[in-house]
Amino acid sequence: MLLMELTELVAPFCDGMAKDARAEFETGLNSFAMSAAQALELSSIFYMSGLLYPDDYKEGDRNDLELFIDRLRIKYLS
Repeated sequence: MLLMELTELVAPFCDGMAKDARAEFETGLNSFAMSAAQALELSSIFYMSGLLYPDDYKEGDRNDLELFIDRLRIKYLS
């Protein structure tokens, strides 16, 4: 449920972002939200458990949301 609402939850924090950074950020978050909505619609526990983790995930690795944020941080804040 949290992933589905992520775009709305972070919206107040995006006001100061550059237009291109904000667009890329919101597009990525919308993708996570749509995947979460689809998993809930299918009532698939397996799908839900895989929303943030790639097939080759190893304990201690960063999840897909963390990697997405890292990429944006490097691209726009470096």
